[in-house]
Amino acid sequence: MIVNMKKIMILGQEQHRETLLQKIHEAGVVHLEPLQAVESKELAPLEENLQVVEESIKILAQYPQSKKIAPMQGSWLEIAQAIHQLDKQIKNLELLKSEQEAQLAIMSVWGNFSSKLLQTLQESGVKIQLWRVLSQDAGKFEAEWIPWQKQQKQEVLLATVSYQKPVLAPETAQEILIKEGPQELQTLLADTLSEIQKNKDNLASFVNLMFALKTYADELQDIIALLKAKAGLLQQSSFFGLRGWIPITQEAKIWDTCRDLPVVIQLVNPAHDEQPPTLMQNPKWIQSILDVVLIYATPGYQEWDPSISVYFAFAVFFAMIVGDAGYGLVILSLMLWFRSRLITSAVGTRIYRLFVTISLSCIVYGAISGTWFAINFSKLPESGSLANLRWLQQLQCIDSSNTSTMMLIAIYTGVVHLSIARFVQIIRLWPKTLVVAEFAWIIGLWSAMGMLHLQHPYAKYAFIGSLVLVFLFSSTSFNPLRRIGEGILGLLGITQLFADVLSYLRLFALGLASSVLGSIFNDMGMKIHEAFPGIVGYILMLLVVFSGHSINLILAVMGGFIHGLRLNFLEFYRYCFEGTGYMYAPFILHQKTKP
Repeated sequence: MIVNMKKIMILGQEQHRETLLQKIHEAGVVHLEPLQAVESKELAPLEENLQVVEESIKILAQYPQSKKIAPMQGSWLEIAQAIHQLDKQIKNLELLKSEQEAQLAIMSVWGNFSSKLLQTLQESGVKIQLWRVLSQDAGKFEAEWIPWQKQQKQEVLLATVSYQKPVLAPETAQEILIKEGPQELQTLLADTLSEIQKNKDNLASFVNLMFALKTYADELQDIIALLKAKAGLLQQSSFFGLRGWIPITQEAKIWDTCRDLPVVIQLVNPAHDEQPPTLMQNPKWIQSILDVVLIYATPGYQEWDPSISVYFAFAVFFAMIVGDAGYGLVILSLMLWFRSRLITSAVGTRIYRLFVTISLSCIVYGAISGTWFAINFSKLPESGSLANLRWLQQLQCIDSSNTSTMMLIAIYTGVVHLSIARFVQIIRLWPKTLVVAEFAWIIGLWSAMGMLHLQHPYAKYAFIGSLVLVFLFSSTSFNPLRRIGEGILGLLGITQLFADVLSYLRLFALGLASSVLGSIFNDMGMKIHEAFPGIVGYILMLLVVFSGHSINLILAVMGGFIHGLRLNFLEFYRYCFEGTGYMYAPFILHQKTKP
């Protein structure tokens, strides 16, 4: 849910400004809004320094802890600059390595030789030249000796040796100029690789300073935030003014923070035309979807929090796309394995909870559809250890092999999801007459399903009635011509709605693709086992099945995320969400929030 905000305005004397800002900074609940343009000569260099430090932290995050520890030389900023410079040198050396490898690949076609040897021979009067020429012109060379040539696609590579007479080459011939031979290039490449590794080792030695650099970055952020806050204050004579927003739940805290200061505090509810920052707070499991919701947009303060809807819808869509209880067990196992690492941060905790949710949804959906690692239970032996897996079939409630049933489930899922979107829009538009058109679209969706699927004789009358209501109530204008025009435009929305409903068929298609691909890998494994009986066959079968299902799981998870989010962001949000807000960012002391 979106937390209610209150506008806060504080007036006080200049002599109490520093104390007030320090206390508000420590409280960390006020989202400041500047009352004048933020201009400060000190800000630009500090922000540049912060960028350098943050980039150095990102660079170090790519390297493991090293036994070698870098000496503490210079300030933290100088250390960050040294890290940045080392990374720059590594990138330049990587480019040089790529160039040397490309040159070596070109020159090694002619063999392993030294350019110094060619130079020595040339000084003795023997000139060796390398050429590239079209195949049909290779015979047009006039040289004293052509000791070597090689066909390469539509060209011929050749070497010529001349003593006294110059080589006469055809117009299409291209001479390969030799700066360094393969032997010199190999030496240069080895030196470059050695230099790269040396710089990487030096970078790794700074990893032990990462925590201190993060602390320094927090200090810079606090200084920058404080300078911006000071620059944004309204100052008049010996008085200053401050404006911002606080969550209504923090009202008592701000009174307590400023209790001993001689300042005037005013807390008021936001006006209808004001746009406070958005703070979304939900139960911890629902809050796990927060990062996903913010991928698309931040809901406005006057809008609704889509977290609950996206949380459950995304879990359902992901499960239908992955469609396998076995894959759900794998995802859940991985999350439990990495739990101790993930829950060390707020973002990691949200990732852990979200993946646990979608893995459980995969297990439930896969169980009721009878899909466990795409195993064909009818091919299992009647006796033995594998026969014990047959009890999993007892959990099945849906015939996943029936394409008509699975397509209907996908379509009905879309109808329910889009109906919820229209219902949310009804709540948002209430009490405008536009809610009648939204309600009519819900009737139209379900009556269309009644006509097309259930063949109900009265469904077409409900469908026609819904279109009439859409035409009549898609406008709030009192101008008859404008009302008719907007009514016609409203009716044209039926094509978009039809396309959106059909878009949910991707749930069926992707789920079917995942299941078929899993079955193919199972069949390949069984055939390999039949072809190679004994322990070798078992090992090869396990290798094929494991690698195949690993690839299929990765593809399924990618599809689940991409298309699960798409159905929420495009099809669902289209009818009930605008995303015009900005996030609540309190003026908070970062050093205080360090664990």
